[in-house]
Amino acid sequence: MRAGKADCLFVESPPLSAVGAWFFYSRLRNVPSSSTSQTCGLDAVRDTLTSQEGVALKCARALELWSYRKADYVCAVTEGILSELQK
Repeated sequence: MRAGKADCLFVESPPLSAVGAWFFYSRLRNVPSSSTSQTCGLDAVRDTLTSQEGVALKCARALELWSYRKADYVCAVTEGILSELQK
């Protein structure tokens, strides 16, 4: 906060626990934010650990999608991730 106003807040594959902090900071400082998605992490968790989505996974997915909608820019590193995000 003491560094002054940034031009842009860049968040790379934000952990869900940090979503609120970067959103709050970007709005507090009136700074555009950019989020980069390198994986479809929640899909990997679902496919690896369980065959169905429980309440916790649904809440995490909702938070992840909210963070992508609230970001001013979203970058995807592969065409597959881009198509998933566009859905």
